[in-house]
Amino acid sequence: MFFDGQLRTKSVFIQSLKKKENFDMGTLLKQTERDYALLSKDTVTQFLSSYRLDQTDENTLKAIELLEYERRTNFMINNGDRWDEQMAGFGKILIEIKDAISEGSE
Repeated sequence: MFFDGQLRTKSVFIQSLKKKENFDMGTLLKQTERDYALLSKDTVTQFLSSYRLDQTDENTLKAIELLEYERRTNFMINNGDRWDEQMAGFGKILIEIKDAISEGSE
């Protein structure tokens, strides 16, 4: 009897999966190409000129340091956004699995 119940539950679950065309997994299945945003000489020059700073060694090194900090911060924010979207997608899938199992056990 128990084995028959498991098969029925699996069958209901598989049928519910076939009804769904798309699981919303955020970026998991639709990963965009990464923008590494590498620093270039032009980026540093534009940064210095936008703040009307001379291109001295000290200013250039500080600009590189600040731009690199901004770049790393953006990577962490993007990573967090993707993580949140993926976890939300997994949550939706788990709820659908729970619902399918509940339907099969009734």
